[in-house]
Parts: sequence; structure tokens; C-alpha cells
Amino acid sequence: MLKIPVKDGCEVGEFHYKVEVGKEANDELKSNLNFGTHNQPLRRLRVTDEFGEEQFHSTFIHELMEAVDDVLVTPNLKHEQLTNVAHGIAQALKSLGIQFVYE
Repeated sequence: MLKIPVKDGCEVGEFHYKVEVGKEANDELKSNLNFGTHNQPLRRLRVTDEFGEEQFHSTFIHELMEAVDDVLVTPNLKHEQLTNVAHGIAQALKSLGIQFVYE
């Protein structure tokens, strides 16, 4: 499995998005019953690291898709559509031996 670290963030359109993991992110996510969030004005993706690499991979891709949708898609996708596309991409990448991790 090729594990690709995302701790340095990524580019979406002309913007750099930070990826935040750790106690502060986990506490915020838990309080809102989320595995992850994206914040367009702050250009930030927060993903919990409390449920293992598999969940991190799927959640990171979902939040990345949220950022792509906000920056590059007009009109925006419905959340259910975005979730389904993100899930499909996560599965396809995993089947190719690619997994996103926070290391």
C-alpha cells in the first residue's frame, strides 16, 4: 500500500488548504458529532485521527471533495451526491493501493 501523507496540506484551485489533526480538531469534531469538517474561509480541513487509517482516508477525501466543490464547482453539488462521489473515489484509490494518511 502506498501511504501518502497529507500533513502539509494540499492545493485546491489557487488555494492551499491546511489539514489539521490532533486534540483540538478531535475535540471540535466530537462536539459536533463529525469525523471531519472543511472551512472555506480559513482554507482548513479537520479530520479525526481517532478511528484508524481507513476512516482517516475516507474522511479526508470527503472533506477534500467539499473544498473542491466550494472552490471549483458551480452550482455546488448536493451533499448526498458529494458523499457518494467521495466514497467511490476513496474505494477506487484503495483498490489501486493508495491511501491518504496523516504522518
